[in-house]
Amino acid sequence: MLQPRQLIFGVVLILGISFSPLTHSEFLTPDHEAEFSDGGQNIFQQESLDPNWFAASSKGVNGYPLKDLSGQFTLAHGSFNPISEAPPQIPAKLQYSADFEQTGMKFIQLRSNDYTWLYNLQSMGNVNILDVLGDGNFVIRVLPDLSASLAKLDDPEQVRWLADLQPGYRIHPDLLATNSHDKLAVIPASDLAVGGYAELSRDLINFGASTAWCGITLCQVSINEGSDFIFNAAFDGRVVWIEPVAEMTVHNAVVRAISGVVSVENDATFTLDGSGEMIAIADTGLD
Repeated sequence: MLQPRQLIFGVVLILGISFSPLTHSEFLTPDHEAEFSDGGQNIFQQESLDPNWFAASSKGVNGYPLKDLSGQFTLAHGSFNPISEAPPQIPAKLQYSADFEQTGMKFIQLRSNDYTWLYNLQSMGNVNILDVLGDGNFVIRVLPDLSASLAKLDDPEQVRWLADLQPGYRIHPDLLATNSHDKLAVIPASDLAVGGYAELSRDLINFGASTAWCGITLCQVSINEGSDFIFNAAFDGRVVWIEPVAEMTVHNAVVRAISGVVSVENDATFTLDGSGEMIAIADTGLD
């Protein structure tokens, strides 16, 4: 049992701790007062500001001009000014006067580096932008109604040059003269529907490829020597570009799926990873 003196000391200590904040009323006085404006917002007026804090001045980045377009139309076959120079030469057999009627593809060069006008035509269903070549140059497909779409493209304030895209310009220049490559990359048009890739890969075989597969942004084919594949594929409106490429091989990460291990593992009524097995270890103790 506590002694009376210890009990009194404990009571005084507890009361002293409880009432100690009241003895220092300056800590209960706020450093700032709140005022309420007519809009209901609190405006705090701080009595003293830390001199180390200050408002940094802001600086805008507006007013920098965009680089003017060069007026050059640059392809893998060469660069030219379409107003004053002829396009790079391609073999006559890869030129087709009715290519636009068959594919709807055209080259277009804009006057301004603001491409809003062309993208608005795409959103309205007049054209599809198939490739952005840079410097105001595009590959487009003109969509039906052709007459109405061509009328909107006939805008000299926006368009500097508009011309048909010949089949030869869809082929890498290394493939135009002599072809020593047996692996080719075929870039399908961006407006090809998802269901069209299987049909395209089948048609690539019919064009002369020995093997072919297609993804959303790339097809790869293998061709034999003397094949007419390049000539046939270049005239197809679903193909934007053909170039030589190193062979792509399947990595081990997807071998399980290709070999069918995943489907066997999913359909099996038993485990294939050893789970659920019981192992007994016996040691006779004899050396």
